[in-house]
Amino acid sequence: MTFPFLVLQSVAPPAVAQGNPTPSWRERCPGASDWMKAHADQGPVAVKERDARRTLTRPDLVAELQSRFDEEQAARRRMLAEHFSPSSNKLVVRLDAENLRWMTRWFEKDGFPTADQIGEGGLHLLWLLVHHADTEPEFQRSALAQFQRRHEAGEVNPQDLSQLSDRVAVKFKEPQPYGTQRDWAKGGVEAQEIPDLARIDANRKALDLMSLSDYGCMMHAFRGAPGH
Repeated sequence: MTFPFLVLQSVAPPAVAQGNPTPSWRERCPGASDWMKAHADQGPVAVKERDARRTLTRPDLVAELQSRFDEEQAARRRMLAEHFSPSSNKLVVRLDAENLRWMTRWFEKDGFPTADQIGEGGLHLLWLLVHHADTEPEFQRSALAQFQRRHEAGEVNPQDLSQLSDRVAVKFKEPQPYGTQRDWAKGGVEAQEIPDLARIDANRKALDLMSLSDYGCMMHAFRGAPGH
């Protein structure tokens, strides 16, 4: 999967062996599929095209971000493949800590970047590193405020903003504004306990996101058991 930007969800559920192929997530979640088609401007192809028209002033940071992104994603895939073995978990923890120190030094020295400096794609790479800086919730909350400003400037994907907003809310035991931080492997919205669904969907609509029901369907299609 390539849109929206979802961490470690790049491969669709496999077909059921010796039987009919598992329906694709687009077939299982037509509402989400239709929403994505109507919001192609938020997708990676559109982002790449807009960034290509920019003259980035900090391409060095983009290269560093891409390297760190690739390394931590590879480490997380290894951790999943090894079922959270001690060695793979230790590597992820180490990389997250190194990335946090690097970002902290960067922000203190140069401030929070803009799309003119690192592009919308670079801001997405940075979002992932911030998203995984779980040992420092205050840092995440401070970065979230900056991402909100960049979103208002049209530089940050609303999906990224919603996920980081919810992640920070969970850390501080506050209601999730967009409802993304749930165990989607066990089912879509109908399998969750969401007493404030109307509030969440109103927030999602205001941010121009698909409904939580459609989002949950898509997420379960990628994280749930094949064929279920």
